[in-house]
Amino acid sequence: MSLNHLITRKEELHLLDESMNAQEAIDFLEKYQLRCAPVLDETTDLFRGNVYRFHIYQHFFHHPDVPLTSLPVTRFLKNATRVVKVSSALIQLFFSISDLPYIAVLDDSNTFIGIIDHDRMLEDVSKNLSLGNVGYILSFTTEDGQWSLQRLVRGVRRHTEPSSFTVNCNSEKLLHVHLFLPQSLDPIDLSILVRYLEKRVSDLEVHDLT
Repeated sequence: MSLNHLITRKEELHLLDESMNAQEAIDFLEKYQLRCAPVLDETTDLFRGNVYRFHIYQHFFHHPDVPLTSLPVTRFLKNATRVVKVSSALIQLFFSISDLPYIAVLDDSNTFIGIIDHDRMLEDVSKNLSLGNVGYILSFTTEDGQWSLQRLVRGVRRHTEPSSFTVNCNSEKLLHVHLFLPQSLDPIDLSILVRYLEKRVSDLEVHDLT
């Protein structure tokens, strides 16, 4: 599933410039009533990180004698490495965004192209993958082949009916599968299912959303 439809492009965003000082940044954030904003270089291609309004005010509270005009906005950078690529899988976005209000999106040449808002992502994922009832996500890799995947799905259905699943195929002819399982799944059945998959797939990960 492509991430493109979730991206708010940088042309639509209020962005901070790395050359700003902290006073200019706080004035900017207050003007647009923003909790935080991305900081870019002068080309607007390089993502430097996020600056949160709270952190500037916190610094001023503890150091009221230090003028904010004397502090570069880059002093308050956060989340510099919390990014996703536009080519990333949806499941990677789901776990990368975590507690962030949004996450920066880069193209394959590491150019900043926009952000994905946390609430918008959750709404879209819930709508398209029926995540409202999902309690567990099982991620694993298996060999490409319709028969192989069909057998795995039949084995899974002996224990539970998946809410949904996604499949991505890479250039090495491997299938990356994400099974979305219901909250009502009995923990014993989950354990049996995990043991079943451990013998047949690679890189199995269990994500508990309950």
